[in-house]
Amino acid sequence: MLKAKLTDKVFIFKGTRYFSAGAENIQLGTYGRKSISPIAASRLDAAWRFQLDNALIERVEPISIELETKKSLNAKTDVGLKAADGSGDITIEKFRDSSLVVIKFHILSGPLSEAFNKNTPELNKLNDIKRNSRIANQIFVVVSAETARKMTSAINLQAKTVGNNIEIVGSLENMNETKISIAAGTTLAYGLVQPVWMKNKLQIESLRTDQHGPG
Repeated sequence: MLKAKLTDKVFIFKGTRYFSAGAENIQLGTYGRKSISPIAASRLDAAWRFQLDNALIERVEPISIELETKKSLNAKTDVGLKAADGSGDITIEKFRDSSLVVIKFHILSGPLSEAFNKNTPELNKLNDIKRNSRIANQIFVVVSAETARKMTSAINLQAKTVGNNIEIVGSLENMNETKISIAAGTTLAYGLVQPVWMKNKLQIESLRTDQHGPG
């Protein structure tokens, strides 16, 4: 199983430094202004949630976390972090015995930029932020080992906004489907992309990956 490191400020996976601060306010498609401070961890100041409509998701894989300190996990549970699939409280012991794992959901950049370009009101709000605008295109959530097994076996994963939740559905080999409804407040960490605007500043040309800085 792949491993990642969680600290109070950052989530490190495959050499990439993801954001951890304020994760409880982030869902797939959340966008707003990136906040940078010399005395606090960088974060996305969540302003709006883009309404996803069957957005394509990369295949997922289970991740175990190396907890740098017990305080890192406690800081998350103190703000109400729960397992995204409703499998109960999050504890270090459940990670140690692998009954809980982390999985990442990642919206593909092409479909995400295309969705924004087709939605003028949302695109204009993003454009108004200018240089510090960011979109959460990846989230890491805690789930049971059984949920992780089903989601990592699924193909054709798609995400859709349903009320305050993000519903992710995938197909299994036996023609059945597997589904998870990710409630607000269950994000452990998240990844951001920065829009690269076309010369006319009216459309997104591409999305550039952003990382948490050192420290």
